Amino acid sequence: MKPPFWRDRRATGRLAEELATELLLRHGARIVARNLAVKGGEVDIVAEIDRVKTVVEVRSVTTRDMGTLPSPHPLDAFDDAKARQVRRLANALLCRRVDLVAVRFHARGVDLHWVKNIG
Repeated sequence: MKPPFWRDRRATGRLAEELATELLLRHGARIVARNLAVKGGEVDIVAEIDRVKTVVEVRSVTTRDMGTLPSPHPLDAFDDAKARQVRRLANALLCRRVDLVAVRFHARGVDLHWVKNIG
């Protein structure tokens, strides 16, 4: 039997990417690729948003025990080094924009936060 998603980091990441994809689609984005391997790393989502080819980084956090306190914010995991890496990958794909979808899992549910032009 598989552990619940919040105990399996890969499953949590996959769920966060699914939720991010649904969010983007609801707002009219066209998904071009997901989990795209690029020299130097992997891009979570490539999408066309408002006619602009965009790399979308997905960051997620959760509490281990899914307790009553909300987990830290996933924006905290997108530091300058990560921003530089994602921008480098976006440039390799000729993407003009970098967005971030932050996903936070907690006892009351999930929060999604889309930040446009982050990098």
